[in-house]
Amino acid sequence: GDFADGSRGRLQPISGPSASFEITDLDPGHSYTIRTRLPMAGLYVRRSWAPAGEGSIAITHEVWFGGLLAGLFASRLGPTFWQALPGVMERVRRRAEAAP
Repeated sequence: GDFADGSRGRLQPISGPSASFEITDLDPGHSYTIRTRLPMAGLYVRRSWAPAGEGSIAITHEVWFGGLLAGLFASRLGPTFWQALPGVMERVRRRAEAAP
């Protein structure tokens, strides 16, 4: 489907179950934010990019939890996300460099 505000899809992580997501904020050519629903909370992932010099871009990857049980999910899942982040960013870099 379209990559637009309100679009929905499924993510299949390298390990673990797949998860539904919704694009909650899209700034074409600059950033997007997705939300995965959790019980009484949400997991938000924002990726943004900007020029960083001749022929380069800087990619920022943000992850946070929102909602009533955000603190619980952050304490339980946050360390896992923190540990996985270098590998995630390496895969993003490889895909960006391979793009035409």
